Amino acid sequence: MELNRGDSYEDKLVEFLRDKVEVCLSVEQDHLPVEGNASAIDDETDRKNEEEIYERLNNGDVWAWACVGVKVRWKGFAGEDYLGGCCYLDEADFRKDAYFTDMVESALNDLARTLIESKDSLKGLPEDRD
Repeated sequence: MELNRGDSYEDKLVEFLRDKVEVCLSVEQDHLPVEGNASAIDDETDRKNEEEIYERLNNGDVWAWACVGVKVRWKGFAGEDYLGGCCYLDEADFRKDAYFTDMVESALNDLARTLIESKDSLKGLPEDRD
């Protein structure tokens, strides 16, 4: 892996990993209160948005108010990122949003840092595996 001036090893590692990782998405109902967090437009609009979210949640729609996790995996190692207070139609709707791309990028950086730390930690191991 060749480093160009201004590129960090972590940046180069992220680029190396980008098309080699498995991207996994998880979603669960967020425990963050809907009230005061779903929108901040005006009282009437906020109340309407909150009612719609609760109606969707009562109908089993986890995407109405969710905590979303993105995990990237490579050769037994993983990096992850989480975002709460999400309100989307479904997974496809979330994947179209810039937050998804940002979360994959953050998870890739987390994976790169994990690999760098692991590599540094393993330097003291004997090389021979008899």
